[in-house]
Amino acid sequence: ADYADDLRTALAAIRRPAVLVGHSLGALVAQRVLAEPGVAGAVLLAPAPPEGLAWANWRLAVADPPLWRAVARMTESRITEGEAETLRRGLFSAAMPEALAMRHLRRLGGESRVAVLEAQAPQAVPPAWSVGKPLVVFGARRDRLVPADAVVRTAAWHAAPFALLDGAGHLMMLDLGWEALADRVTAWLEETVR
Repeated sequence: ADYADDLRTALAAIRRPAVLVGHSLGALVAQRVLAEPGVAGAVLLAPAPPEGLAWANWRLAVADPPLWRAVARMTESRITEGEAETLRRGLFSAAMPEALAMRHLRRLGGESRVAVLEAQAPQAVPPAWSVGKPLVVFGARRDRLVPADAVVRTAAWHAAPFALLDGAGHLMMLDLGWEALADRVTAWLEETVR
């Protein structure tokens, strides 16, 4: 809720329509402010779904306990070297060079525990179609944190086009092939948002 308030403040300061591009928890924040007059549309990358993350979180805990623990610890402090390898496997594609992945992981800050807990529950998210805002959704087909079915449900909620990308991890905007994703986002913006 605090992030959504901050975003509303930023939109008011911009004083012209903006297209929101949000990743994961940031995509949930974008969805929560979609009805704001300053929002022209949104691009959601590996979005936390309107239904909340509880189901995805539970599935991760059962399917990959070490990754679940490493992700959960991101709310406590910076990651340790032991967790870094687990996070690399969970956040990036297998093709991502280890050195590059580790460089990105070292830059990650702690996640807000309150925001992560709040994101577990269903959210007050207006469907994009109901507020007349264009929206597109991109997910990674083998994302362990936001599974493909959650991406599809998010797109369905908004009646929005979506794509599941092969060869990308959860951090798709940093992974190998990010340029192709950027090209798709740019093409959607040029076609949809004037």
